[in-house]
Amino acid sequence: MRYQYNDGCLEDHVVQNRFTAYLKVSVNHHRALYIQRIQQKRQREIPLADQAATPVEADFSLVDTPLQAALSQLREQAQTILLEHILQDKPLQQIALELDMPYPTVGAIYRRALAKLRKELRDDLY
Repeated sequence: MRYQYNDGCLEDHVVQNRFTAYLKVSVNHHRALYIQRIQQKRQREIPLADQAATPVEADFSLVDTPLQAALSQLREQAQTILLEHILQDKPLQQIALELDMPYPTVGAIYRRALAKLRKELRDDLY
């Protein structure tokens, strides 16, 4: 099959041009949303006063942000599971082995902690 120049005159070419324009707009829109989400995520990050401390050892007694306030309301075990899984990228199975707990229990604690954080942060926004 030979390449045919798309001059936009034929009906097939007009449809192709419209679809290409639609794809370009859609990709630009999704890119803008992605950049916006990244910027929002950076605004919610917790600055650690002591960089030598691991995220699990972070002290949430000095509450500066709504996220820190919500994290301080979680139990220590839930904080440990949540922060190790999110910040240190540890799989839940490895956390379960380290804490000597069943995997389903660790997963349930993680899901409950996330739900509680979402609820607290949603309540803070409104």
